[in-house]
Amino acid sequence: MAKTLKDLLLALLNATLILVALCLFLGWKLASTVEDVTSGLSEKLQVVAPLRDEAQGIREQLSGLRSDLARIQEDGVVSNTAVSLRMSNTLDKLETIET
Repeated sequence: MAKTLKDLLLALLNATLILVALCLFLGWKLASTVEDVTSGLSEKLQVVAPLRDEAQGIREQLSGLRSDLARIQEDGVVSNTAVSLRMSNTLDKLETIET
């Protein structure tokens, strides 16, 4: 009876150690994968950052064009409403393409 209990406790200890080793291995692999994904994502963000800055510049230019268009319409420099509508529509199309 004592030998059976001893063998049972030894088997329980072995199973526990195997499970701990398995969990440590899987945790190590998970940490490695997370590190790879994080480094890949940071590289992608570095590639996208100039594009984001360029898009911000385009937005600023569009807002400048809109204010110029509004000033032109207020000053009456463009007397042809068809031309001003076409300019406004073009700006709207550019704005929708940008977003």
